[in-house]
Amino acid sequence: MEATSMMKTPLFILVLALLTAWLLMPCPLSSPPVLAEPGRVSGAEGVPTKVATRALAVYFDERYPSNWVNPREIAANIRKTLDRLGIPYRILNAEELRDYMLRETGVVVFTSDVAPDTVWNGSSNSLALQWIRGGGVVVWTGDWEFYYIGYANGSKVHRPGIENSFLGRQVTVAVDGGAVTRPTELGARYIPSFKSLRSFRPFDESRLKGVEYEAYGAAELGGSRLLDPCAVKVCEGYFVKVSANGFGDNFGFAYALELVLNRFYGAKVRLTPDSPSPYFTGAGIVYILPSGASSPYWREKYGDRIYFYTKSNLSDYRRFIENDFRVISSAGYDFAILVVPLSDTEVFRFNARLIDELAQLARLRVLYLVLPKWEYGDEWEYLIPGSRVSTALLSVSKHLLNLSSTLAVAVWYGWEGRAMNPGELEGFYLSLGDAEREKVWLWIDQPFIEKANSSGIFGVLDRLNATLVTELYDPVKLSLYQNATRKQVIVTGYWNASTVEEWVSGVEGKLSLVDTPGRLLGIWIFWDVNDGWGEAYRAYIRGELANPLHRKEQGPRYYILAESEYGQPIGTGWYNAGENATIEVQPTLIELPNGTRRAFSGWYEGPELASTQSRYSFLAGSNRTLTARWRTLYLVEVTTEKGATTGAGWYEAGSTARISIAPTEVPENTTHKWVFYAWEVNGETASRQPTLNITVNSPLRVRAIWKLEKTAGQTPSWAEPVSALAGLILVTLAGLLAIRLAHTSAQRKAREHAPEPSQRRK
Repeated sequence: MEATSMMKTPLFILVLALLTAWLLMPCPLSSPPVLAEPGRVSGAEGVPTKVATRALAVYFDERYPSNWVNPREIAANIRKTLDRLGIPYRILNAEELRDYMLRETGVVVFTSDVAPDTVWNGSSNSLALQWIRGGGVVVWTGDWEFYYIGYANGSKVHRPGIENSFLGRQVTVAVDGGAVTRPTELGARYIPSFKSLRSFRPFDESRLKGVEYEAYGAAELGGSRLLDPCAVKVCEGYFVKVSANGFGDNFGFAYALELVLNRFYGAKVRLTPDSPSPYFTGAGIVYILPSGASSPYWREKYGDRIYFYTKSNLSDYRRFIENDFRVISSAGYDFAILVVPLSDTEVFRFNARLIDELAQLARLRVLYLVLPKWEYGDEWEYLIPGSRVSTALLSVSKHLLNLSSTLAVAVWYGWEGRAMNPGELEGFYLSLGDAEREKVWLWIDQPFIEKANSSGIFGVLDRLNATLVTELYDPVKLSLYQNATRKQVIVTGYWNASTVEEWVSGVEGKLSLVDTPGRLLGIWIFWDVNDGWGEAYRAYIRGELANPLHRKEQGPRYYILAESEYGQPIGTGWYNAGENATIEVQPTLIELPNGTRRAFSGWYEGPELASTQSRYSFLAGSNRTLTARWRTLYLVEVTTEKGATTGAGWYEAGSTARISIAPTEVPENTTHKWVFYAWEVNGETASRQPTLNITVNSPLRVRAIWKLEKTAGQTPSWAEPVSALAGLILVTLAGLLAIRLAHTSAQRKAREHAPEPSQRRK
């Protein structure tokens, strides 16, 4: 009896555990699939029959919220693409989506990253999850899948853990800064336009153990393999994550359509061209602060980094700008785009002339973007002919258009809280002369592009044959508005690339969405590091700049690295074989605290001296690392209260200073004199000789010490009373002598007047 009970107890526990596991499985009614190889769905070459015959549906309902992505724009792009291809589809609102999932099994592309409450209540038994398990395919782009429940009033809620319901455990991870994924073999097959994407909510492959999945994009990060795009098989259906990104680089709509059509419908389509070059006639790059002299000072002092062009003397930055322009030109760019505030001053005119000179030297044109700012009135008042802003803008535009290198002058248009008025814009253009009208372009930033489109401004620009410059960073907006007008410049960029290769791949992905010939390309931005603005679009990465339209075959290229502990080295970068490379460091004399200097001594390649000149030019023939070496100088200060010294000044560390003083005796009065006593160095007596030789290994303060002494040969003190007595005796004798002489004289006179004796007797 005891033995039977002991056998039944573990059997009961085993059965209970198996039952519990079965109930918790995401697919309790389906046998687990057998993988042909890890991470690959068996039979991936074929297309499942149930899926291949299904109708394509697109969920879009403006009443319901989204989080990272813009449903209206994604829906518009999907419509445009599918209409062009002639592929049938249905647009479903939330209620229609519910009815569809109750009646049919198919493929649904979500244009929102918040599922509506009609199919999703946060539980594993929600209609959406049941539908997937039964063979449906959900294609999702944007934020974490099933993280929110959306409602028709535009609100959304999150309940802890609901995002893990569709597989019963967490398989998605949040990645700060995103993981840059690149195509796998399957990705290259099914998403031919896919080059790279930045995913902020990818699948973690280690969490997909026991789950059937197809990885189309992967990245190695922190010891983990992260997947996006990726299709996870859930029972008979699929959940497909494509581009978990909502920060301006979401290609989900384009990649999702390619994946759906090629993987689930057996098509062989590529929705973007192999190269964007045929649609662009030239390229420029935005340039604000020099890479070698970037500073937050202009933002902190004046509120914007662009005041660099109106508050500084660009002559002080000539070498830095000249070097950057050379890099831009060497990369094949046709023009630089300078962003400047409206300033009708001689300072700006002088700086513009210098830019013109440097641009011509580099064989670059210049497109100026003028931001009216508020110096002359409200920014938009330039639209009012005769206003102070309009007068200043016309004056500045005429000056810039008279410069040889100027391509055009663009002016900003678009403000929060102010309606766009096609009539006033047309009036502004008609107030310009014919020549100016062709060269004054309109610049509209991405946040205002939808408003401009709905206002009818694009039609006005086409009627006036004017050029539109559009900043378009979001791939969805880029695809929608890349053909807004006949004459258009498309400015875009790629955020926070760590390598030039990543940057090129990211930008090429965006440009592949352009299918309108005759566009000009503008890249934002050459350099935006340490400028106080907080952006990270810079294209100049680790001394290298690429041009996505200029991928011609080149001969050998060599990397020249100029480095220095002090000063600002310039000239680092890639050079073609045989190209003249110039490196320089400025300033060549660095003042440090406490009487210390560093003086440039030469460029060294390893232990070998390459040049003693601070500006060093040579022909590039190999990779080189050139390091500026500096001599240390110390100040020797010499002070004295008497006489004159020699030997004060700056001395190289380890050298000998020869210090002397003359004369060594200085009279104080008739009885005393000052005599040189010793040299005091940094407070300590060093030598009693008038000439001091000392090794200089630190700043020195040398002081001459003097002592007061009696004058040599002076009467002894004991003789002073004797001298006084002698003087008294001499004075007395002189008095007696005078009395005697007077008496003698009187006697002589008496004898002369006395009578003869004979006369006295009479």
